[in-house]
Amino acid sequence: MAWLRGLRGWLERRGFNTRVPVTWNRLWVLMWVYFSVGLLTAVFYVSFWTWLVLALLFFGVPEAIGIRASGDAFPPLTHVIRHFLPNYVAFPLIYGLFGAIAARWMEFPRPWPLGALLALLGWLTDHFQATYFDPDPGGVLTPQAVEAIDRSRETA
Repeated sequence: MAWLRGLRGWLERRGFNTRVPVTWNRLWVLMWVYFSVGLLTAVFYVSFWTWLVLALLFFGVPEAIGIRASGDAFPPLTHVIRHFLPNYVAFPLIYGLFGAIAARWMEFPRPWPLGALLALLGWLTDHFQATYFDPDPGGVLTPQAVEAIDRSRETA
């Protein structure tokens, strides 16, 4: 199983979390994986109304359970996504699937190009958020530096 340890290390160095927190119920996390993949797959094969009922049952009910208490063994899907996926994967994935699903429901002949476009928007959103959370890479200009720049512009 050395290859599995190597894969785990490779993923963790890239921001993925591969271990279920000890306070979380492992079956609950596994349920989220199955329900999410199932609902995201079903959206392309069933009518909107059928999918809505499925989403209420397989997302709405577990999500309501997950948000009723903070810090228990049954986290909401958002917490599970945040724990396991780095933001640079989660945002494009969510935006891209949103675009493809919206295109499917609006009966676009090819939903995946819109999904790809919105995935790019998700990546850009994440990228710029991360950039704006850090200090300005250009630094902060002192009042003296601003005056010097203004003087140089006046003489130019």
